[in-house]
Amino acid sequence: MDNSNLTVTQEKRIRAIQKIIELIQGEFKGIDITVSFTKKLLEDCIRELDETVYSKSLREMWGNKDWRFSHENKD
Repeated sequence: MDNSNLTVTQEKRIRAIQKIIELIQGEFKGIDITVSFTKKLLEDCIRELDETVYSKSLREMWGNKDWRFSHENKD
């Protein structure tokens, strides 16, 4: 795992969080999703990252067109 440090401004962190929330809202367009649902979805995402791709960079992971969550059918 890469041990380099990354400094991100608070403004960039807030914008990244806003983009994640916008993405979730877009995926469930027309449905009034709750904070509880969003929290559970993000927890599942973090768990999946921890379990399957912890040592890979996001660029490496998303560059693989065959990447799927470990629980998805890979047929």
